[in-house]
Amino acid sequence: MASTTSQVSALISRYSPDVARQFRVTRAFIRKYFPRGYELIFENYNALGCGYPLTDRGSGVVVSVVAYPRWITLFFFHGIELSDPDRLLQGSGARIRSVRLEPFSLLRSSAVHKLIIQATKRHQGDFAKAPLLATLVKSIATRRRRRLPAPLVNKVKKAKRKGSGPRGSV
Repeated sequence: MASTTSQVSALISRYSPDVARQFRVTRAFIRKYFPRGYELIFENYNALGCGYPLTDRGSGVVVSVVAYPRWITLFFFHGIELSDPDRLLQGSGARIRSVRLEPFSLLRSSAVHKLIIQATKRHQGDFAKAPLLATLVKSIATRRRRRLPAPLVNKVKKAKRKGSGPRGSV
């Protein structure tokens, strides 16, 4: 069986070089906020994610980093409770909010730092008692969507397709 490090590297390598680099940078950046606890790796049909909970169960994730074919997103699992004066948080669900890292430089902004600090603050005492950060691969998809971005379709070519114009024009 492959080591956890090689498994994670193989999963990341399925992405374009730019998205793979951004995922590695974001993962390293977020791990600094979580020196203790767990890093759970989940791959599903649509994306690759790393969640950071106190235990080895996904239900306790505080923050996660998710790679999609064109971008990286940070998810805050209690995002509805966060103060967001810079209006970075997206989503309208009952709990979770996210920040798409576009532009990627947003990762190192003070606004994102403040959101991460807020999200982890309520768990600081529990994380201090947790074991040193351990990475666990929880799931690897057997079927997955293409990890490289699909080529953009030229809208002009679509409009000029045979039969797409008005009928009966002279």
